[in-house]
Amino acid sequence: MAMLELCNNLMNMTRKRITDLMIRIDSQTGKPEVQCFMYAIKDFMQKERQKAEYKSVPVTQPATPTLPPDLDPAIAALLQSGQVTPEMLRNYGYEEFIPYLSAAEAVNNNATINALQPFPKYPPDWNPDFPMTKDNMKVLIDNNPQIYTDPLDSNYTNWLEIALGYWITNGYTMTRTTDWFTYAGILGEEKFSYSLPVSLVNGQFYGTRLKYAAIVVNTTLDRRIVRYTDGLQYFQRWESFVNDMNANMPSGLNNAFFVVNGRNIYLHLKMGKSMVYQAIYGLCLGIALACPVLIMGTKNIIIGLMATFTILLSTTCVVGMIPVAGWKLGTMVSLNLCLVIGLSVDYTVHLAEGYAYAPYDDRKARTYFMFDEVGLPVTAGAVTTLGASLFMLFAEMQFLVQFGSFMFCTIGCSLLFSLTFLSTMMANIGPQRNEGNVTKWFSNCRNRKLNPQDRP
Repeated sequence: MAMLELCNNLMNMTRKRITDLMIRIDSQTGKPEVQCFMYAIKDFMQKERQKAEYKSVPVTQPATPTLPPDLDPAIAALLQSGQVTPEMLRNYGYEEFIPYLSAAEAVNNNATINALQPFPKYPPDWNPDFPMTKDNMKVLIDNNPQIYTDPLDSNYTNWLEIALGYWITNGYTMTRTTDWFTYAGILGEEKFSYSLPVSLVNGQFYGTRLKYAAIVVNTTLDRRIVRYTDGLQYFQRWESFVNDMNANMPSGLNNAFFVVNGRNIYLHLKMGKSMVYQAIYGLCLGIALACPVLIMGTKNIIIGLMATFTILLSTTCVVGMIPVAGWKLGTMVSLNLCLVIGLSVDYTVHLAEGYAYAPYDDRKARTYFMFDEVGLPVTAGAVTTLGASLFMLFAEMQFLVQFGSFMFCTIGCSLLFSLTFLSTMMANIGPQRNEGNVTKWFSNCRNRKLNPQDRP
């Protein structure tokens, strides 16, 4: 009953819970798309309850109905052959032809016959509903002696498994019904000391016990478009739901867990989260290392900070290109992001060095000297790199196309910000004379240490 109650709770969830768990709604029924084997067993057993059993009754005239004139000649000949029994027709799913056996016999004998008449197979007061009790299943066992040839042990208590085995095998005819294709892969039974073999089918047992069972819930989660932040929150909500469910389940059913069918979406989302953090970590580490290198290379803390800020802007533009291009943060993008800082620093450091070593004190004069000395070489180097990456955009391999796009965007942004933003900052607020000069600062500190009398 606990399993049936769980299925009922899944089918009657609130709209908010359905939205939180991203459960798909059936467009015809308006109910959540939940495949619960308990419902299938219940429907099957109710149909089994209404089954008829054909028995031979002596009559003095041909039984009705007679063979219909439009009946397939091959089937009519088979029915009149006398080699077909009602059990054979029932096992192969041709129960509608059972009444014609008596008519076929009448055609052959043209005399008094034993007509097959339908009788209820089970008592009229039998109601095989949940919970599946011993009394309910005893009626099923007693009325199918060809299946249950030996009595079960008096200590056997797994009566649900009796109904489950009879249902999933379609009365042990082993006919692969729709229920078999839907539920056989998510149900598992095992035989133990009370299990007995089914005489009709080799390798089949009754009196088994349920080893595992699953309830399938269809969701709207699409791994191709979901973001890792939304996807991981979705999994956390499902985990909380399963934990709450286990807290209310009886012993033996309180160890449930959820899995995702098909590709491991959870691993994909966790990998996406890891790649995001690793990419951010790599970019921050690159900026942190580039700043002292630029300060040491230019020997000026102000120029080094300005150059670092310029690299940060060009890197931001490159990172912003990822969603614009429709890419997702995968292995390829993460590897390319590790190269952004290294490619961006090249042109910036050349211009910053040209400004730092200019033989002038005025910032405008230093900016002109910077362009005269390194402007053309920096531009020429960038153009050659852009040309090389341009040809990669027409490659057939996706890796080369993506790598070429990253290189083209990185070099383009770095050159643009170096020649426009950095040079504008240098011409307007760049250091003059010995402002920010690290060498001069250390020299002054050393001189003050050697001449204590100069201290205030």
